Amino acid sequence: MKVNNVNLLIRPGNERLTDLSKVLKRVNPGEVVPAKALRIVKGAAILQIFGVRVRAEFPQGLPAPGESLNLLLKSKGAGGFLFSISSQGKAESFPRELQNLSLSLKGGVNYHELAKFIKTSSPGVFEIFAHLLGRSSLPTTKTTKSRNRFELYNKMIHRGLSSGAASFLSRMSLGGKMSLFLGELLDSLAHDGRHFDGSDFGEEIERFFKSENSDLLESYLKDLGQGGSGQGEFFLGQDESSLERVKYVWDDNSAIVEVELSVLGHIVAVIQKMEESLAIFFYAGGATLETLRARALDLNDSMADLGLGRVDVFYNDMEKTLEDVAGWARDFYSKSDLDVRV
Repeated sequence: MKVNNVNLLIRPGNERLTDLSKVLKRVNPGEVVPAKALRIVKGAAILQIFGVRVRAEFPQGLPAPGESLNLLLKSKGAGGFLFSISSQGKAESFPRELQNLSLSLKGGVNYHELAKFIKTSSPGVFEIFAHLLGRSSLPTTKTTKSRNRFELYNKMIHRGLSSGAASFLSRMSLGGKMSLFLGELLDSLAHDGRHFDGSDFGEEIERFFKSENSDLLESYLKDLGQGGSGQGEFFLGQDESSLERVKYVWDDNSAIVEVELSVLGHIVAVIQKMEESLAIFFYAGGATLETLRARALDLNDSMADLGLGRVDVFYNDMEKTLEDVAGWARDFYSKSDLDVRV
């Protein structure tokens, strides 16, 4: 009998549960493991999982002897192992298609939880890939802290500091390399290929804080000391009098940023450091996407100035991406939603 979307339980007391715990030690919830049904005994099935034979309960039918199963691990612990039968077809394409969109952001992704998140929360591209990077809580612009930071850097501009210098200061908490790279990338986009670094603003910033702005220096140093968490926001100057918010998350090898540029529009960029190159995945819509493609040479020149070697850039339609991902997630979640306990 072919089984799909059934419950499967291997409980404590199962004589081979300890052996199964050992072989599944490095398997995380959300990952799929292969199994084979060997025989049927007293309303249960003997399965072979990674060479270990275990007794498994199937309350909704039993597999045929010799049948191969793909088990989606949902949880593990003292109560045993909880699996879903992973359906063949479109549902299994969900992890693969996500990898195709941005390569691999992080190992051990719980795809069942991610599919549930997408299905129930209707997130944007930034939130989806931040989730893949292991971030369940994300930076927001609605907090008092966020409003105070935005006010601080705008106050610098109102007192005479250029928006470019204020933008440079706002991203210093990210750390040297990440600050330099993201500044280069976003300045190149916002200023039609022109980019800046700290040497452009050093004297201006020094003069600014040496004048009658010691109160702002104190506030800035306090703000600087709160950075380095791997997520948050900084500000990008697009003209002489305004700043745009940039949300970001990052780790040692990846970064994701989201910004609404008045000169371009809504952009999400997923950046990944590969062994011999850098990969940048842009997500935008319509005219914004075409403008990004038109600026490809300027962008490559900017990245070359940082000595990053080869840069591979990919362009994706944001609306279509969200539509596709939502469809894959719905299918995956609906076809792996019933429990299987081992």
